[in-house]
Formats: sequence, structure tokens, C-alpha cells
Amino acid sequence: MKDFREIIVLLLLIALVGCNRSELPQCADGITIPIRTPFGEATPCNPEIEEIDYEQAIVFANREDVEKLNFCSEEVLDGIDFEKEYLVAVRACSACGILRKQQVRLHCDRLIYSIEIENTICAAITCSNYFVVIPREYLNYPIEMDITKTN
Repeated sequence: MKDFREIIVLLLLIALVGCNRSELPQCADGITIPIRTPFGEATPCNPEIEEIDYEQAIVFANREDVEKLNFCSEEVLDGIDFEKEYLVAVRACSACGILRKQQVRLHCDRLIYSIEIENTICAAITCSNYFVVIPREYLNYPIEMDITKTN
């Protein structure tokens, strides 16, 4: 009879632990990270930027890395404080796309860099470089791209 009671207690403990586990917070939707776009319409003069893998985020954690891109104007770099922030670039192609939205979210210990591009009535494929500046406290998080192209 004692063994039967021990089994019942054990089963109750397992059930209680299972209930508590289901109440643990799952990975939340995430928080939106404050970003800014540093260059406006400025694009790098160096054609090597075209060699970036499409739709893969490239992190520039210091000024020296960005200087390799050889931007037409030094002013674009002067606005980035690499002690407090870093630059992320991505190259995306679409049918004459218009950038509608850029956003970075912290979700499940990774950054999700979302870009929404609206395709226009055009058959030509156009490739564009997109840049955001992110607070340096998020530098060690991996970045995943979420590129949406709508009509």
C-alpha cells in the first residue's frame, strides 16, 4: 500500500511540474529596437558593395570597416558614434521596389531586421542597399533578415 501512495505522490509531482512548465513565458513577440537610417539617399561609391550576399545582413562594428565601402562623402560616417552604435547593411533586389518600412526587433535572443518593399509596375529588377544604425548594446545578437515584397 505504501508503494501505491508513493506512485500517486510521484504522479502528482510530475503533473504539477508539467503545469508549471506550461505557464513559463514562451518567447515573446519581441521589442522594437530604436534604429535610424544614416545615409538617406547616399550610396557607396565603391562598386564592391554589390558583392554583398543578397538579403544577408552585414555588420560594421567600427569606422574602419565602413571606410572600406568608400562612401562618396565622409559626412555620412561622421554621424555615427561607433562607441555607442553600429551599422548594419543589407542588399535586396525587387521589381522597381519602393522601401515602405524598416524595423529591427529583439526576438528570442536574436535581432530580426525587417524590410518591407513594395514592388511597382515594372519588370526591371532593381537592387538597393539598405542601412540602419543600431545601439551598440545589441551588437552581440545574431541578425536574421525578414524581407517582404508586396505588389
